[in-house]
Amino acid sequence: MHIIDEKIKNYLEVNRDKDTHQLILKGSPFKDIPIDFLIDQINARKRLAKKLPSWVNIDEIIFPPQINLEQTSSEATAKYKSKLLTGKKLIDLTGGFGIDSFHFAQYFQQVFHVEINTDLIQLAAHNAQLMNISNIRFINENSIDYLKNITYKTDCIYIDPSRRDVNKTKVFQLSDCTPDSIENWDLLASKTHQLLLKTSPFLDLKLGLKELKQVNEIHIVSVKNEVKELLWLVDFRKPSKTTIPKLKCVDLNGSKTSTFEGDFTLEKQATTTYSNPQKYLYEPMSTIMKSGMFNWVGEFYKLDKLAPHTHLFTSQNYLENFSGKVFEITEVMDYKTKLIKKRLKSMKLNVVKKNFPILVKDLIQKFKIQEGGEDFVFFTTCGGKKIVILCKRII
Repeated sequence: MHIIDEKIKNYLEVNRDKDTHQLILKGSPFKDIPIDFLIDQINARKRLAKKLPSWVNIDEIIFPPQINLEQTSSEATAKYKSKLLTGKKLIDLTGGFGIDSFHFAQYFQQVFHVEINTDLIQLAAHNAQLMNISNIRFINENSIDYLKNITYKTDCIYIDPSRRDVNKTKVFQLSDCTPDSIENWDLLASKTHQLLLKTSPFLDLKLGLKELKQVNEIHIVSVKNEVKELLWLVDFRKPSKTTIPKLKCVDLNGSKTSTFEGDFTLEKQATTTYSNPQKYLYEPMSTIMKSGMFNWVGEFYKLDKLAPHTHLFTSQNYLENFSGKVFEITEVMDYKTKLIKKRLKSMKLNVVKKNFPILVKDLIQKFKIQEGGEDFVFFTTCGGKKIVILCKRII
């Protein structure tokens, strides 16, 4: 493992904004440091400046190659999930670069960071020392073998299985990930009271529930309204047959956290009312869209929906605490090409389409819309017909 000393720190600082392809051609200026290592450090600091600001600001932190950073949690999501579990001891079966382990260490007396990749675990241990974290034990071993060999039942286990197969191709199904949580479910249940499983944000919720034997809560987590993590929380101490999983939708946006809760039973039983666009338009946050709780969100906030498959809501009176974006409608038009072309000509707009058959890029081109500005235009369907809604975002 290469250490970032003063000469390397100076190199990274001088070259942080330079073309890395040109740097590769020049090669490393240091006999004992390969150029690949230097490029990995420069690229990681560029890519992770917003995702891991505290880490990037420590000059001596060592980052692994890009492929080992693809699944790395952000500081925001790692902090969120570290508060979901309780107890004294936690095993992170997929320790990796260490972001999650380091945050769990803030709330647990002992964290066991298990990682089969020797290079990664050396980096994680080095970085833990830099950050004065002393309650993580680093174990360089296959996670399932380690789990089989321990003789005690821990408080919590966290798993973020690798979503690449032996050919380095991305996979999304639980049984294709490593370690395979489905195959090893009984082993997991025998070794912990609580399990937190992170999966691809693209995994279908109902498919996940079919594959997993017991789930108490599903946390759908977004950062600035972009879904980043799907977290499955299991408490093996609670009876599985009576469990109706809670759906928790969370958006992390700096110091502001927006939340919405429900479950599939509430969604099924919810009463939906429909209406043409009124004075205000509501677009649920992305985590609610992922959850599929479109009817429950309307009943909960007492809002009318535009159409069964149009997941936009409306009201005459302003609703302040809605979990999503709120707009004040300025104009509603039927979707007639000549009318729309004339009305939108030369306007600067943010274009959104919901339950509409034309792509946003094609709408922009067709109506010669300039992207940006403060106003919005929604192309959508209401009452069986296509409509266009002009509106302003309420912040």
